[in-house]
Amino acid sequence: MSLGWMNGSLMDDREMLLSVRDLGILRGLGVFDFIRTYNKKPFHLEDHIKRLQFSADRIGMKIPYSVDEIEQAMFQVLKHWEGEEAGLRIVCTVGSSLEKMTRRDGVNLFILADPLRTFPPEWYERGVKVITCSQVRNHPEAKSVNYIAAMEASARAREQGAEEALYTDKDGRVLEGTTSNLFLFRDGRWFTPCRDILKGVTRQVVMSLIGEERLSCRDITLQDISGAQEMFITSSSREILPVRFVNDHEFPDTPGPETEKLMQAFRAYVNTPEKWVLKE
Repeated sequence: MSLGWMNGSLMDDREMLLSVRDLGILRGLGVFDFIRTYNKKPFHLEDHIKRLQFSADRIGMKIPYSVDEIEQAMFQVLKHWEGEEAGLRIVCTVGSSLEKMTRRDGVNLFILADPLRTFPPEWYERGVKVITCSQVRNHPEAKSVNYIAAMEASARAREQGAEEALYTDKDGRVLEGTTSNLFLFRDGRWFTPCRDILKGVTRQVVMSLIGEERLSCRDITLQDISGAQEMFITSSSREILPVRFVNDHEFPDTPGPETEKLMQAFRAYVNTPEKWVLKE
């Protein structure tokens, strides 16, 4: 049994039910966020909840709970968590509708807890392969429950022996992964896309560790990738994951020295919860 939280109540997650008329089911209209724990503490919880609220605002949904109320719900779930580190998913759907388009019955909010996914150590020691695919998301700045594009791209990645797929647009920009952000290192500076992406919390932490003087936020192209010396992707579950291949292009020195420095700095950061504050 795993305990979750739904619409104000702590309950067995098998008892957490949505109406079949919920527009999250009928239309894919909803948002979510994912939080991991370190030493049983939720990482940057407030920042994740604020991003959830921002995502909801982008699709015209108002969440009927404050940041504090959602935080308390999260801590209730964690109090009953009996595993090691947890991956916590907060999901909001817009509620039911008889007309299947208009919203009627109010927002549903629920929290699920699962064992945190872990990745093979050799991925961090030697890097992974990623591919690119010509695909973009609607409302990329919102973390939507509509994951059709991501699932299609992830399937292509698996077919090619890759861990992740990176979206590219009609202008040739490389934007983000299906569940990750990307960073490149070249000539003493780090580069990361800043437009038309979901701004990950882990990405924001890494940006603060790099520092403004060594970081440029700008559009990234495949040519930029081929000219870079190092590359990695970031996400809550992967943390900083070095990239060895992008399609057929190889970064032979993976992880590179600059990536290794950031991996060490990130490890020190997550082990000091008192530092878990992002600058506005």
